[in-house]
Amino acid sequence: MTIDALGRSQSGLHRYGESMQESESSAVRPFSVAVALAGNDTSAFLRLVATLHRRGVPVTEAALGRPTSGRRAFAATFVATGRQAQVVAASLNRLVDVVTVDLYEGPADPGNAGSACGEGCGRLIPVGGHQ
Repeated sequence: MTIDALGRSQSGLHRYGESMQESESSAVRPFSVAVALAGNDTSAFLRLVATLHRRGVPVTEAALGRPTSGRRAFAATFVATGRQAQVVAASLNRLVDVVTVDLYEGPADPGNAGSACGEGCGRLIPVGGHQ
């Protein structure tokens, strides 16, 4: 491990005081994200997909559901490391019209595409932001 001039670790294994094993941070695995959108903006799907593309994660599935109760639902499955998945979720959470973002470990259930993953996905991973 190397230390920079300010005394910070440069090993890449610690960030913001959280310890993470190297195998956890570098293991590539599927993640699913469920996004609730306010309004009925037709360009929302393009903004969401563009964000996934900018983050450089391979998307294996994506769907935008029909509006219900004034909200649209977007669901996507992508392959990433744990840290990349957190960055993707945080980036999606900062988009205009995004109400909530839920990040799940594992692929989405195909029967749940376009809706919140719920039981169709793996473990829910907390995402910070303006929820």
